[in-house]
Amino acid sequence: MRSLALIILPCAVAVVVHLWLTSPTTTSLETKDSDEEFSSSELLVGVLSARHHHDLRQVIRDTWLGYLEDHPEFQHRVGVKFIVGRHGCPIPEEDREDPYSCSLLNLTETAGGQGEEAELELVRVADSGVLMASDVSSVALDFKVLHPVVITRLGVFPGGPAYLLPANVTVKLHQLDQEEAVVSARFSALSPGTQLGGVWYKPVEQFILPKGFEGTLVWESAEPAGLTQINSSSSSSSSSSSSPSVELNTGGGVLKLGPTAEGVLPHRSALGFPGLAGGFTFTIYGQRERPRLLREDGRFTRLRAGWGDGGIF
Repeated sequence: MRSLALIILPCAVAVVVHLWLTSPTTTSLETKDSDEEFSSSELLVGVLSARHHHDLRQVIRDTWLGYLEDHPEFQHRVGVKFIVGRHGCPIPEEDREDPYSCSLLNLTETAGGQGEEAELELVRVADSGVLMASDVSSVALDFKVLHPVVITRLGVFPGGPAYLLPANVTVKLHQLDQEEAVVSARFSALSPGTQLGGVWYKPVEQFILPKGFEGTLVWESAEPAGLTQINSSSSSSSSSSSSPSVELNTGGGVLKLGPTAEGVLPHRSALGFPGLAGGFTFTIYGQRERPRLLREDGRFTRLRAGWGDGGIF
């Protein structure tokens, strides 16, 4: 599947660039005076750039682009264009969800006013009746880090009202599109770990996950009905809401969870079917910086009303 994607992606990019070149309404910063100069080029390179990155574009002009334009063999064979948006983004990069969007990082106070080293639980299950045996052997939850965190423990749901583990389960944390796990934990009936908030946990080696980190939490079991998931018909398991029986905690917005509703198809990682078969505990790194970020979020939210929908590209 990934090999097919590698073949299709360059073709799709070529089509987009072709449509962009033939569109009279496209805004761009051109490296040559007219499109006619590119009609005989053997290779056209499009460079995505934010409007305010003038210095970075100049570095390109002063280095490899300048070399191409001055080289007698390449100057007529290779064309280069900078592709930018019509509108810039007024939000500083450090206050965006990620550098490639114009979405304001929306942080809120963490429940209970936890301190610097407070350990938060991603999910708490108050009623085991919302859990059900899974019909798949691998379940995956995608998430994105919007403020640095440290994962302290990985967890798995029990397999019934007695809060026992009916099978062997492996939980792995992957960086998106990476095969090797960052950390992992193994659970069994003889070694279930420690129970907290309706979830069995085991500690893992701690790493700081930086802002922008995209990860996948994967639960695997080789045994039939070895995994337990939240019954979506009994409670809400979306990343943006909770039910009285299932409580999700993203640390006041430092984590952004992928979809977990029943029927959602796996995305390109193909590590498992989207869902929630456990959770993890985490601490917020740099908690002392959060009051400043919260104040800035409030200020930018008030100012953004008159900004419109401009993006950085």
